[in-house]
Amino acid sequence: MVLLAYSTTISHVIFVDNVVIFLNVTLLDSACFQTILLIFCNATRMQSNHKKSTITLINLSQQKLIFAQQKFPFRQIVLREGLKYLAFYLKPNKYLITDWIGLVARIEAKIHTWYNCWISRARRLVLIKLVLEAIPVYWMALAWIPKDIMRRIQHVCCRFLWRGNKEGKTFAWIKWDQITRPRKWDGWGMKNLILFSKALVAKLGWKLLKTDNLWKDVVFKKYIYPLSILDWFRNLIRTRKNNSTFWRAFLNSISVIKQGLTWHIRSGESVRIGKDAWSGCINSHTLPQGVT
Repeated sequence: MVLLAYSTTISHVIFVDNVVIFLNVTLLDSACFQTILLIFCNATRMQSNHKKSTITLINLSQQKLIFAQQKFPFRQIVLREGLKYLAFYLKPNKYLITDWIGLVARIEAKIHTWYNCWISRARRLVLIKLVLEAIPVYWMALAWIPKDIMRRIQHVCCRFLWRGNKEGKTFAWIKWDQITRPRKWDGWGMKNLILFSKALVAKLGWKLLKTDNLWKDVVFKKYIYPLSILDWFRNLIRTRKNNSTFWRAFLNSISVIKQGLTWHIRSGESVRIGKDAWSGCINSHTLPQGVT
């Protein structure tokens, strides 16, 4: 069971067949959990898969460690190596470039399946836009992927676009800036992955401002409390250490939100006159320098 600050408790996270359960390794908790598993298996006629199930043990004495391994004979993994949930590796420490190499390899493997097919350049462009660029979207919406990895993905897509399955060197016929420009602006419609990643991560900040869910509650209690969201957003206090991957990604993209953030005046109690932009204004809300 995970106990966060200020009375926020999370005992489990469930999405379809991906389940994470937080448990105190005590005799009572372990017995209750085993009973729950037994009732579930008997009711559904299913069995837990020991090969796919894992257990991560944190800060346990040697006695409790042996006890947990006997009660739950699952594959044991170390937390610092990453806990896989919904195809994403959750790590307590900072992600390294090597942690993202698998994403590039997955895109290259997809291209390799097309090597025996003759594909025109127009069809290659469609495959890049619909398949290859869609692979990293899930990760881009969760974390700040290093620019070096994004450039490698861009290079792999560019190489496939111009060379296809041919070996050797080739040259791009059109500048990458035009290729990543929308078609309505006379471009080819491919994504600028670095900018697209920044926009996706900025959605986390928008959810923080506009939604009400468990994620917002956890983030607020961990990183913002005792300030209000409004006060924190204005001052952007980032003094807390040990930020999660998702929170660091949000901080890196917060400028996207601030550039287009406007206010509804209404009663005017929460708006700072001369500092906060209001709906419809175009840089006309700022007071002259020296005026307060």
